[in-house]
Amino acid sequence: MPAPKGRDTGVTLYKIMNKMFAIVSTRGEPFVILKCDPAQVPLLKAQYQAIGHRSHLDPRFWICVMLDADVPTKTLKQLVDHSYTQVVATLTRKQQATLQ
Repeated sequence: MPAPKGRDTGVTLYKIMNKMFAIVSTRGEPFVILKCDPAQVPLLKAQYQAIGHRSHLDPRFWICVMLDADVPTKTLKQLVDHSYTQVVATLTRKQQATLQ
């Protein structure tokens, strides 16, 4: 997992090759914003009360997951992995080769 980027503001950005795949906020109620397949966004929002939208990022591609709510830890880990994979898929072949 790449090192987090950010200041001590309660918000941490996680990036791969300068492309963001997660934003974690510990200010107030903790949450994470993740990249998501647009086909899964409405399904996840319908399944979990803790999944919605909370940022300036395009709501078709990004979800906000409240961390102390109804999303099981296993599902949250899968969503983080999915976000990472979504961003890696946008990298060039050369960049992807550098990761491995």
